[in-house]
Parts: sequence; C-alpha cells; structure tokens
Amino acid sequence: MKYLCLCHYDAEQFAALDAAARAAIGPACRPHDADPGEGALAIASKHAAANVGEHAGLAAERRACASFEPFGA
Repeated sequence: MKYLCLCHYDAEQFAALDAAARAAIGPACRPHDADPGEGALAIASKHAAANVGEHAGLAAERRACASFEPFGA
C-alpha cells in the first residue's frame, strides 16, 4: 500500500510567525524518502507540519492511495 502525506497550513497563522520561524520551516518541507520497512506515519513525522505544529497553522494527514506514480515519471 502506498500513502500520500497531505500537509496543510493556515496562511494567517503562518504569516504571524517571525521571519526566523518561517525560515526554519522551509528545510523540513521537502520530500522524505524512506526504507521499505519504514511506516507511513514514521515518514510523515519527519515533515515540518508534524513537528512545528498547530500554533504555526500547520497540520499533516496521511491517506492511502489506490495508485501512485512518482513525479516526473
């Protein structure tokens, strides 16, 4: 089974963060590859939405995918 991690943010809460806080989030908002044995939740937990939290207006969810094609394939 493949999973899709959807990350959301609230624009007003995000804009209220200071510049340093916003800059620190960027590097964590990237694709995360994983070993085949690593679970979808473990992968999603690496993303900024899971680590910075709701005070910054960020949230993450995972959904099962019936089909999946890598970007650029």
